[in-house]
Parts: sequence; structure tokens; C-alpha cells
Amino acid sequence: MAWQRVYPDPHNIDKERNRIAKMVHQHSPKDPARLGTELDQVDLRSLSSEEKELWFRVRGTVEFRTGNRQKAIEFYQQGLEAFPTSPVLLFSCAQEYESRGLFEQAKPLFLRVDLREAGAEYTLEIARYLYLWNFLKEAQSAIQWIFDAYYEQGIADDNYLHMRNLPFYSVSFGHRATYAVLLGRPHDAVSELEKSKRDLDDLDIGAVEPALKSSISGDRTPLLKHLTDRLSTEDSRSGMGYLALMKAAHESRMASSPSEADAILDKVSLTSLDFQWLEDVRLLAKCEVAHRFRNRPEEARLSETFFLKQARLFEPDHAFTFGFIDWVVHAEAVRDSAGVTSQGNRDHVPKDVNRVRALLRGEADGFMPPRFTQGWFVDDAAGRKAV
Repeated sequence: MAWQRVYPDPHNIDKERNRIAKMVHQHSPKDPARLGTELDQVDLRSLSSEEKELWFRVRGTVEFRTGNRQKAIEFYQQGLEAFPTSPVLLFSCAQEYESRGLFEQAKPLFLRVDLREAGAEYTLEIARYLYLWNFLKEAQSAIQWIFDAYYEQGIADDNYLHMRNLPFYSVSFGHRATYAVLLGRPHDAVSELEKSKRDLDDLDIGAVEPALKSSISGDRTPLLKHLTDRLSTEDSRSGMGYLALMKAAHESRMASSPSEADAILDKVSLTSLDFQWLEDVRLLAKCEVAHRFRNRPEEARLSETFFLKQARLFEPDHAFTFGFIDWVVHAEAVRDSAGVTSQGNRDHVPKDVNRVRALLRGEADGFMPPRFTQGWFVDDAAGRKAV
């Protein structure tokens, strides 16, 4: 079925049949300029359709890696003239526009991608870009086919889904819940969850259901109980930081003073077994504390540090499970109490609300989420990849 598609990395293409993939395989990603020189010597008329499409992909990537971003766009655009439905060329060209803040040019390219053909990884990345630029309805629509695929299969076991190149249910639902809550339609997420519980076998809802209920009602007690129970049964050898910090982030919102909230967050010890980005979760949670207790200088300092570490913000599913979207919803309520509608002039919104929206939804003046791509040529320094 189409949703099982994973767009091939050149290193995984049969190098005996694809000359461009063979050239990529033979060159070190540390010397992209040399690869570009050799690619320019290839007679495109001699290439098969598959090889030619890959030539444009790689040639654009070479320019990206050597800092010639405009040239990268030009190669991607040339490729799209010959292969207008290529998911990778559409995605790569869109990212170059987005990296310049030209989302009005990036968005139609993202929306032209056949998401089932491209696969789940590209889908979630495109949805994330749409979310960053506040196109929440489009992000919601982008992920719909993933849920359709779940229901076609009727099974939500993580291993089963992984073998079929589908994301874990908790990840997809985190996207669904984030978009629904920020759109002011949380019960759309409730309906999705109820359908899933009814139609999917082997569904482990984990923290998803209590997190959603907490977001809607504001009552964190069931969620904290769930996390406490999980922590008591987890194997410490697998790393406890993720659940422990999730629990601390939610507990900190119940603190009566900034010192109490910070102490709750600082109490969590992270080890080499835990994800490194969890320290950035702690950082953002402390920024929320500063915002909640109106310590504007500290909020500004922490938010600046956070953007240096996570310029594209956290994935929507993490924003959901760690409760950061509740921060936005609270800010929206403050804005509404000031008599400003969601369609109102943004200049009339209280400045503290604007700061929260900027921090969590990428709306700060001059904020340009950096380029992220799927594929090859790992950029170790930046921790990102280039197609």
C-alpha cells in the first residue's frame, strides 16, 4: 500500500543500477564540492529517469552543504520542472524558502507533496512546519492519512506500526491533540481517541488520555497519578528522565512560587541514558515558570537560550505530553479577557501573550526556523541532515 512507502536514501539504492547513487556512495560528505564537480560532468541525457531525479536532489544538496543556498533552490526548481511530483524535490525546495522566512512560497510546495507517497516521516515534518507557521488546519489535514492507515490495519501495536513505516500512535495523536487544542476544538481529539479505542487492537494509550483530559479540564491529578504509577514500574536501566521530567513539568504548574516550581524541575536527574534534549525541556519549563510569575528579564534570558538550542521548537507531540500547549491556551484566555478576538489586530494583544505565542508557535519577529531534512549527508556540527 502507498503508506508503506519510504523514499530511498541514495546509500540504499542499488549502486550497480543507479550511477548517481554510486557516485554519492563513493564520496565523503565532508567534501561535497568535489561531488558537485563530478556531477556537473555527467551528461543528463544519458541518465534514466530515476537517476536524473536523484541528480537534481543531490546537486541541490551539494549547494546547500557548501553554503550556496540560492543555487540550491535553482537546482531544486530545475528538478521540479522535470519531476513536478517528486516528494523530495518539493520538500527540499520548500525548506529552502522556509529557511529564508518565505513561507508564502514554501507552503504551496509542501502542500503539493503526495504525503502517502512520501511516507510518514516527511508527513510529520511537513505538518510540523505548518504548525510552526500557525497553519494548524493544514497541519491537521496533513496527518489525517496516517490515522486512516491505522484504521485500515486495525492494529496500533508499536512494533507492528514500525514495521510498516508508520509512526507510533502516541506520536501521531500528540500532533492531533496539539492542533485540535490550539484550534479551540479539543473535543475533536477526544472523538479521535474514542474512535481509536473502539477500532484499534493493541492500543496502548499510555499518558495520551490523561494528558488530553488534563489539557481540557485543567485537573492534573489523574495525569500525575498515571506518571507516578509508570515511574514505579519502569526499569531504571532504560532511563527514567523522560517520564520524570514530564511529571515535574506538570507538577511545577501547581507550585505557588517560582522557587518551588524551579526546585521541582531541578530535582529531576538526567543521565547518559536519557535524551539530551530533555535538558531543553527543563529550560522551557523554567521559562514558563518565569512567565507565569511575571519575571520578564528571566523569561527573556531563558527564551533566548532556548531558541539557540531549539530554534524549531519541540515536536507537537512533545509540546502536548509535556503540557506546553496548555501555556498557549492560558495565554489565549488572558488575551480574550482583554477583549481581543482571535481575528483581532495582533498589535492589540497584551505583550505577554504575544511572547508566549512567539515562543511556542514561532511568531516572533524575524524568527526563522532552521532547515531540517530527511536523507543523508549528516551535518554533525548542526545535528541536522540534508536531503
